[in-house]
Amino acid sequence: MKRVLSSMIFGKLSKRGQLVIPKQIREMTNIEPGDTIKFSIKANQIILEKINPIEEDSIVEFLKQGDPFEKDLVQHLRDEWE
Repeated sequence: MKRVLSSMIFGKLSKRGQLVIPKQIREMTNIEPGDTIKFSIKANQIILEKINPIEEDSIVEFLKQGDPFEKDLVQHLRDEWE
């Protein structure tokens, strides 16, 4: 059984909207580089959830069935990640 955090852990959002998941939390939840994380909102909380590879494959297949993204949107997203 995983240990519950005894104290609060804080992070800070960068100017580009990036947030580092603290090492202690990554270790407790087995989140590793390259993992896919799902974001959802419940009331006034942001919930992060690790997606297992089977779910990730399903998401990719779902996206392949949709219409292609507009080039402007793709470029905008690439610019944000640089």
